[in-house]
Amino acid sequence: MPRKRTTKRAEVPNKRTTRAKSVQKEEMEDAKPLNEAKVSENEAGIDNPGASQDQKENQEPQNEDSKKQGDKKPLSPIPGLENPLMTPSKRLFDSPERPTLLSPTKARQEFRLPSEAAVSQLVQRKDLKTLTSIFNDLATSKTEKMFQDYKKLSERKHQASETLINNLTKENQKLRSSLKSLQVGKQNSKETELMKRQIETLKRENTRLSSEIESLSAKRGSNKSEIDNAVAELDLMGTKLEIAELLTGLTCQEYIEDSENMIFKMKQQGETCYLIYQLLISKTGAGEIVYIPILKHEESQSGSDREEWTENLNKLEKVLPDYLLDNLTFPSNTLYNFYNKLGRSLNKKVD
Repeated sequence: MPRKRTTKRAEVPNKRTTRAKSVQKEEMEDAKPLNEAKVSENEAGIDNPGASQDQKENQEPQNEDSKKQGDKKPLSPIPGLENPLMTPSKRLFDSPERPTLLSPTKARQEFRLPSEAAVSQLVQRKDLKTLTSIFNDLATSKTEKMFQDYKKLSERKHQASETLINNLTKENQKLRSSLKSLQVGKQNSKETELMKRQIETLKRENTRLSSEIESLSAKRGSNKSEIDNAVAELDLMGTKLEIAELLTGLTCQEYIEDSENMIFKMKQQGETCYLIYQLLISKTGAGEIVYIPILKHEESQSGSDREEWTENLNKLEKVLPDYLLDNLTFPSNTLYNFYNKLGRSLNKKVD
């Protein structure tokens, strides 16, 4: 039989790979002048610090806008809430590819308080994870600090307004007294005409000062109402914090933040005993949490407190596993499992 001729088909280059290579080549060519521009800007900043500072100020708004556009991602709504709720556990423990609160970004998601209906639904569904996240948001002392700063600022404005009102009142009284003296001291027609002009001027000045006093009084009333609203909101947050503590048995005793870590001092109460520990969360977005149990009593504790602490420590040694009595590092996505494990251990009965 005659052999069939076989011809090899020329390998056609993949359109996708060639297109990707061309795009990468274009990006590399575009990046070269940008890198050269950055080097020249750095050299210019060393020779002229003022110029580099001006360039940074002109470039910062663009960088922030680009970060905001790059960081925007759709939020998954929590059932029962009207708006999506970004809880600290959601923000702190996302994958490293997704920018979170742990990454040093300037723009952060604004926290919004959940409605009472949403909290009620979470309690009915026994969603301890979401309730714990809400509790962590409410437990921060930033809200109280912002309220105290705002209160001090309002008090300073109020004091300045009071001083200005008193000064304007005194000046108004002086103007009225001078007006009366001018009316009594008229002697001739020329002096009378001059006095009339002065009286008209003083009347206009008096009207202006009266309007200023009214505007300052209105501002003072608005500042007072804002303070009252802030106090009411703070009371509501305290109530929600208390119900979250009752549901979870977890209390945030202290919150410290430095340049590298966020430190939460927590107290978890069980049926048998309680445990005080620290959770260290790195700001670099490493995705790990450091657990440090506090098993030593403070020097300032009295005798009865020390006895209670010693008794509680003996119970902890009986109910807790050995690895929970020492420092522990675990991934952030297992924080809920850690909380459940610790809760089950603290609820064990001791013979």
